[in-house]
Amino acid sequence: MRSVHRLHISRLNELLQCRISAIRSVSILICCLIGGSCANIPREGAEFIRDLNDPNLQRPNYRHSADDDGVTLVGSAWKTPVYVWSGRKLEQRELLEGAVGPSAISPDGGWIAAMHDRSIGLWKRGGNTPSVLLEESSEARWWRLEFMGDGKHIWAHNDHYFWIWRVATGKLIQRIEDFSINWSSVAVSHDGNWVSTNGQGSVSIWNAMSAKQIGRIELSEHGGDRAWRGEMMMAFNSNGTRLLITNGIGGWMVIRVRRDEAGYSLEPMKHRQPPVSCRALTFLPKKSTVLLAGGNEITIFDLETETVLEKRTLNGPLKSLIRTGSWPLIWYGDRSIVRLK
Repeated sequence: MRSVHRLHISRLNELLQCRISAIRSVSILICCLIGGSCANIPREGAEFIRDLNDPNLQRPNYRHSADDDGVTLVGSAWKTPVYVWSGRKLEQRELLEGAVGPSAISPDGGWIAAMHDRSIGLWKRGGNTPSVLLEESSEARWWRLEFMGDGKHIWAHNDHYFWIWRVATGKLIQRIEDFSINWSSVAVSHDGNWVSTNGQGSVSIWNAMSAKQIGRIELSEHGGDRAWRGEMMMAFNSNGTRLLITNGIGGWMVIRVRRDEAGYSLEPMKHRQPPVSCRALTFLPKKSTVLLAGGNEITIFDLETETVLEKRTLNGPLKSLIRTGSWPLIWYGDRSIVRLK
């Protein structure tokens, strides 16, 4: 009797496993039919949203911008049409009339910025024409456009200039100029207090409202020239007291913004570089935790304890991180968007 009982239990387990396998197969088939190809389904730790339909996605300077909730996304390349996706699964797509890239969306999703007739225009969400044109925005070619964390200001930059405008009026309120080097990238703290620029082997941090440079660091003095070759990536932590800069191939530095009786100063800090390649980075809401992305791997690294907290893998090479108010969206493969969870 015992042997017969064991046989029945074994047979039941086999039937149960078969049913589970069948359910998984049907689920994968449904995902493929609704959201894209089976190869684009991410592994554990990420929710597949959809494959985006935009003929300009493969352009080298294509960029996405998302609101804080990650439910509205704009995308464009230089002088290409601007598309807007919305909904939890970004299921709705529309063309922003009269707009070409670069483009950006405000943190609350209420404003979209893009080029309009050689100037920067601001569209209210759902509007067909720009409500505001930014003052003096047609004077120079600009490479990147972003809203500040408060949503009330917007900035743009090119090789030597950085501009800040007030969203409500379009008035230019600050301009930073630096002709000593060609800037290769720019980062702005979430509170809008600090602007970091880098290029030709140096990093500078500026007071955004006064346009005063508070410090400059020559990277070759911290790791040698070879460590700092290639494209640099920068990100401030949530309260603007730390700037992380890396090129993903050996250069790695955390710069502390200090305040004392004499004012503000910069302090390079020694931190162990995590053993990962890096093509993109962003700080998570916890001020010491950074998310690094490269290849098809996502690594969560704690700067204070210098430990890898978690690793996640996607079924495709990373294109970019799309910042939101919490976890970023991930653009990977040819056109797939996923949400980390």
